[in-house]
Amino acid sequence: MRLRVLRGLKNSERPAGEKSHLLFSPNKPYTFFVAYDRPKVCPIKWCDRKKNNMNTVSSDSSKKIVVDTRNNWVTMMFVTHNRYNCFQKQIYIDICIHAFHELERFGFEFGDFGFALNHVHFLVNIPKRYSIQIAEIMLKSHSAKKIFETFPGFRKRYPRGGFWS
Repeated sequence: MRLRVLRGLKNSERPAGEKSHLLFSPNKPYTFFVAYDRPKVCPIKWCDRKKNNMNTVSSDSSKKIVVDTRNNWVTMMFVTHNRYNCFQKQIYIDICIHAFHELERFGFEFGDFGFALNHVHFLVNIPKRYSIQIAEIMLKSHSAKKIFETFPGFRKRYPRGGFWS
């Protein structure tokens, strides 16, 4: 038997198939309790179950397929340190784009890139497991590392290794 507090409870709000009994509480005047008798359900015995055959067995995976359905496209602009004109040659631009595209293995998606002499504009779809700040750090550090590996002469201009400002 279960007790529920009755305060303006209508008959339509009562669960179906349950009988109710109205009880009065002497400790709290103007408070009534409704006791519901739920119909008894017979538990299924082991002998009553049907034996499983191979037709009723499912081989589907119980794991949900996780897909990032949100669109988190962000326009970013990275400026070179001290606004040095580093993107004067096409080879520097190509290495920078290639370094960004290497991060697609972590779930990043890139749109169009736009380069000026000292900065780059681009669209990036950031996966939901990364915040925008962490994504910016990942993009800047990986691209700077790739540029310094490919062109060691940039170490003369950036001796402390800070390519992006």
